[in-house]
Amino acid sequence: MCEFITTALAALTPGGGAAAAGTAASLQTASLVMTGLGAVTSAYGAYQQGQAQGAAMEAQAKIYEVQDADSQRRASREERLMREQGARIKGRQRAVLGASGVNLSTGSPMDVIADTQRSIEMDAWTIRENAGRESWGYQSQASISKAGASNARQAGYFGAGSNLLTGAGMVADKWYAYKYGV
Repeated sequence: MCEFITTALAALTPGGGAAAAGTAASLQTASLVMTGLGAVTSAYGAYQQGQAQGAAMEAQAKIYEVQDADSQRRASREERLMREQGARIKGRQRAVLGASGVNLSTGSPMDVIADTQRSIEMDAWTIRENAGRESWGYQSQASISKAGASNARQAGYFGAGSNLLTGAGMVADKWYAYKYGV
């Protein structure tokens, strides 16, 4: 193989071919080498493109995972703040009702405080549900990006293989024409 490349390179240098027939043969050899090198370069480019796209999609998946974790932290904080605010509202209700001399353990005052507690729980549940949907969206996007990364890398391999096979066919065709004068 090295002799083949050396011969091709010699054909490209001034004075590399001894006669006109030798020059034609040298140019044919150089054409074979250049076709082969072109196929290898093209294959490497396809491989690198697949790797780069895969890496970009993996990075995007990591961003979605960070966003997922952040949405869960925010929801937890919002739920905690909602419960604290609800506790303050219930405390004010008790204070106002107690200051008016109403018995807080039975009847309407107890119903008011119980309704407030239900509202607090509904708001907390809504926060959790919305956070769950947001989290699911980020997790889905991360999964899609990871699958896309795998597919991009695979496409790079297939593209490289395809370029190598096409180049090999072209080199074989040129070699046959050179060898048999067709």
